[in-house]
Amino acid sequence: MKLKVKRVISSVTFLCILFCSVQRVSYVMKNKSSDTIYDTYLEICDDIDVEFLGASRVIWQIYPLNLWDDYGIASYNTAISGSRPQCWYWIMRETLKYHKPKLLVIDVSLLSRNEQGNNEAQVNQVFDAFPLDYTKIQGALDFNAENIADHIYNPENVIFNIRKYHNRWTDLNENDFKKIKNRMFNTVRPQDIGTMEFDFGMIDRNIVTDRYTISMYYLEECVKLAKGNNVELLLIQTPNPHLEESQKIYNWCYVIAEQYGIKYWNMSEDISYLNLKTDKSTNEYAGGPNEFSECGVNEAGIHLNVSGANKLTSRLAKYIIENYDIEDHRGDPRYDYWGEYLNEWNMVKFEELENQSVLDNYLMLLADNHYNIFVRVNTDIELTSLQKELLGDIGIVSERLAAGTVIFENSMGKEIEYYDVTKQKILSHGDLAYDNETEYIYYQDQAYKLGVREGQELLPDIEFFITHDEDKSLVNYSFFNM
Repeated sequence: MKLKVKRVISSVTFLCILFCSVQRVSYVMKNKSSDTIYDTYLEICDDIDVEFLGASRVIWQIYPLNLWDDYGIASYNTAISGSRPQCWYWIMRETLKYHKPKLLVIDVSLLSRNEQGNNEAQVNQVFDAFPLDYTKIQGALDFNAENIADHIYNPENVIFNIRKYHNRWTDLNENDFKKIKNRMFNTVRPQDIGTMEFDFGMIDRNIVTDRYTISMYYLEECVKLAKGNNVELLLIQTPNPHLEESQKIYNWCYVIAEQYGIKYWNMSEDISYLNLKTDKSTNEYAGGPNEFSECGVNEAGIHLNVSGANKLTSRLAKYIIENYDIEDHRGDPRYDYWGEYLNEWNMVKFEELENQSVLDNYLMLLADNHYNIFVRVNTDIELTSLQKELLGDIGIVSERLAAGTVIFENSMGKEIEYYDVTKQKILSHGDLAYDNETEYIYYQDQAYKLGVREGQELLPDIEFFITHDEDKSLVNYSFFNM
């Protein structure tokens, strides 16, 4: 009898060790795209009040660390690029086990698209970061080859992802052996400017589709899941031009919002705060005659660039504050560590400016209400129409940029002064002063010589000296020749 018990104990111990070993090997071998999204979320989720869910337009256009910096809103993006409502539902099933935010915001912008848009990689992105349990098994089995884009799907590759990733030995690096830190809170910052023109013609919101698609079913399940967990839910549609048939599907969101007592905000109805000449990324596409959307046509679409995303994020923050009880946590000792994330976010922004060699993109990145801008114009420059628009976005009148002009500008044009350097020797504005005779800028007890790069004196057409309005740091000095 004792021998049998000993054998049972030994067998159970062996199986436990084997299971733990397989789990560890699976973690090392798996693709880390899911962990990149969720590891940081799981680490800080107890302090998150607002969670954003959806597809690429969330990742590209909603900046949680802007929300923290400007409004003290603690938020995170759990979106997956290109995902459909079925993915959103299972993301909610997983994340709600760990934390129930005060507000969940779902961008429904892909509700009208082809329902076979998910692929196996996206399903793995949903589940790989989470441990194997009944929810994960349920979710993996809920997807099947019929609703996967390429009709190739094996749930075992999600439940036991070692099957899928066992041959990644040659791709392993040091990052595969440690937790992933997503300092950007799952965001992308596009640094370019799109040129396509789009028609945002809207139909009456009372014109609603009579269809009920799989995507609509899963969005309704998302609503039920939020209600069942006492999580407030806001449905939004970030700005995008849609065909009439698609708009009928999105208008269904007004119906479901009324039915379940939640809010739906179609942000395409008012885009006056955006400048579509300067706020779009080149990640845009025109319509075409192929089966790309649920309506049987390829709809046009846009993603906003950094400038547009800054504006959209701010507009969304104001709506949330006006309609929901979301606290401003700035100054709360519990959230002191968020300052570290904000510092890293700012460093990313500063590096973007430092690395820009194209004036158009540089001007677009200056559309940030935390930048104070000094401009010196050395020659009579000829600006393109786009450059004039970009300057206007940051509050500078392009017609004032004549040779010998110096401009001091604060916070997107809230304060702006123009000077003719031929008439004044010393110019000052706030903490910054400029000596026209020596060509030195004085800031925070430091002197900076303009027109000098790597020890060489230059006379560029236009120069920019950028500081930060909160920590008073020097952000960037750049110059351009036209």
